[in-house]
Amino acid sequence: MQLKLLTITPIHVGAGADKIYSSYTDYIAHKDILYIIDNLKLSSFINKEHPDKYEEYISILKNQHINQKNKYNLKSFFLNNNIDYKNFTLYQTFNNNAITEQIERTITQSNHPYIPGSTIKGAIRTSILYDEIKNNNEYKISRKVESKIFGEYANDEFKNLQISDSNLGNKDDLGIKKLYRYHILKKERQMPIVKEVIKDNIEFEFSLKSCGRKEQNIKNYFKKDNEELLFNKINMMSKDLINKELDMLSTCREAHVIKEIYELINKEIDLLIKNNNGAILRIGSDKTFYSNTMGLLYNEKELKKYADAKSPFPKTRAFCYNNSTANNILGWVKIYPSDNNNTFKIDLEKNDKMYNKDEGSNDKVTPEDLNKLVSKYK
Repeated sequence: MQLKLLTITPIHVGAGADKIYSSYTDYIAHKDILYIIDNLKLSSFINKEHPDKYEEYISILKNQHINQKNKYNLKSFFLNNNIDYKNFTLYQTFNNNAITEQIERTITQSNHPYIPGSTIKGAIRTSILYDEIKNNNEYKISRKVESKIFGEYANDEFKNLQISDSNLGNKDDLGIKKLYRYHILKKERQMPIVKEVIKDNIEFEFSLKSCGRKEQNIKNYFKKDNEELLFNKINMMSKDLINKELDMLSTCREAHVIKEIYELINKEIDLLIKNNNGAILRIGSDKTFYSNTMGLLYNEKELKKYADAKSPFPKTRAFCYNNSTANNILGWVKIYPSDNNNTFKIDLEKNDKMYNKDEGSNDKVTPEDLNKLVSKYK
């Protein structure tokens, strides 16, 4: 089955702990724009056109981790050698949050974003496991429940579900988000984390195939041509997750936009359940304990036993911020058959200048708008 994947909110799938953008070597912030530098292109240019400066350039890259306040950085190198860094950008995005921190990169291939099939499959596996335990009294939460439901490793029924990587997106589908962990009880923000993300409302395609034989003694949704049986099992966990979040954030005034997002996604899930024509799930980083575990099924005693915690737990949530307002979350996607038209979209540009012209504008930023802003500061 060919499916589309729509990013409802921004997505970050980590490229690895060592894959970062450094403000000293990998990006330049100028006025309202953040420029991500293509160091391969830059290195080739310097080696060819300014070979006498190559050692100087390499020393900047080598010394990026030295802890000193007055580092000689890439921006200084460009200015001192009269090189226009705008000619060496992978992509550029608005920088309304005055980002200066290290940026965690999202996974890409040749600098083009995509969604790994393993990421999608992992989220689906957790959803199906949750649904099976919740709706089958035969299964109880334990360390061996997963093997009881899907089988031991060699006979794991999930091997009958094949999910491809998505197609490659465009470099312009990437953006930068500053997140803060918000403490629900203390009602305060903690240290920021900056991440490269795939923007919201970006569409990908991938394939999902149940390939088990009809005569096999396996669950029906793993049998050939039964992929649609998975949709509502996925939706049920997502709906429970969202209801949990709405309950946890009910007294959090700072997260009123987040609650609006969850309420809109909840309505879309209801439509998908009614029509059985797609599913919503959460993937990538900055999900909660409940997204990655069977935690929603725990009572207070089990929560203490398995997570060594008590409600409310976890006590923090990662929110994207625009100034003092939490205005987005990471990870929510919609999957649906490729021959279906999608009409669902959460339009949050008005809350985030990273995708807007200015404060108070409801117009979506176009490439032409961004180019005008770039020209303004040349």
